[in-house]
Amino acid sequence: GSYATVFVNGIKVGYHEGGRTSFTIDISDAVICKKQNILAVRADHPSFIKDLPWVCGGCSDEIGFSEGSQPMGIFRPVSLIITEELRIEPFGMHVWNDTTVSEKSATLFLETEYKNYGKELHHINVRNILIDKAGIIVGESMISCSIKADEKHIIAQKILLNNNVHLWSLEHPYLYHLKTLISENGKVIDELQTPYGIRWISWPNGSNSMSKQFLLNGKPVFINGTAAYEHLLGQSHAFSNEEITAMAMQVKAAGFNAFRDAHQPHNLKFQEYWDENGFLWWPQFAAHIWYDTPEFRNNFKTLLTDWVKERRN
Repeated sequence: GSYATVFVNGIKVGYHEGGRTSFTIDISDAVICKKQNILAVRADHPSFIKDLPWVCGGCSDEIGFSEGSQPMGIFRPVSLIITEELRIEPFGMHVWNDTTVSEKSATLFLETEYKNYGKELHHINVRNILIDKAGIIVGESMISCSIKADEKHIIAQKILLNNNVHLWSLEHPYLYHLKTLISENGKVIDELQTPYGIRWISWPNGSNSMSKQFLLNGKPVFINGTAAYEHLLGQSHAFSNEEITAMAMQVKAAGFNAFRDAHQPHNLKFQEYWDENGFLWWPQFAAHIWYDTPEFRNNFKTLLTDWVKERRN
């Protein structure tokens, strides 16, 4: 929930501060092939934490404060991912559109972040393919490039749709799928799937605005939302995928059309449900207690960046 120190076969391979966002550690050098490997994570939650925005009310300087208390231990999924030495970075695919989209045309802007973790030069193709709900390819873009050892690149591309654009809305939450392929010598060495809904929003709030309405694809939407903590009685913050689905279905059954993460970043499985079922989503990132120190500021900015990157699509 607060600090994680990761060991593989007794070797310290990484450390992370802040348990609400994802982190990835390269453990290649510590793994022993064809033998059993031991992965251990030490989870620490000491009293009087002063360098994290998320703390527990029972052991902070703000006596009696308990709202949104920090969970203990490991409460999010852990995955072992095997890749090639050149790969797309975690959450390295960014796709967005501007306000010029309509049912007649749309431009998708893409950025693929990847890194060469090897020691040799690689010549690769980066191909992005947009696939509709029927499984038909409706747009694509490809670029060739070279990347030196231990380098990280961000490739910018565009995909143009010139007719029959399906816009994402609350009534019709249409999701395209963006397939990102990195290939070398005709062989695909990394692949990533990113669901994406094409839509634009406008919410005028200035004194010169004639309307105060929230617009989705140019149409007014009444936001009827709710918020919920990410916890269940007796289970703290550790959920199965089925429990997340059940919680989200309760929100839908109650007639809401929007959801806010209260008060800290929730499990990313919630985002999948809102996107697929036509919910407006207001993710939240807060600091209950602010320590005006370099350590706090650095951690806050790092976690804020991670939070945006995980949820930006």
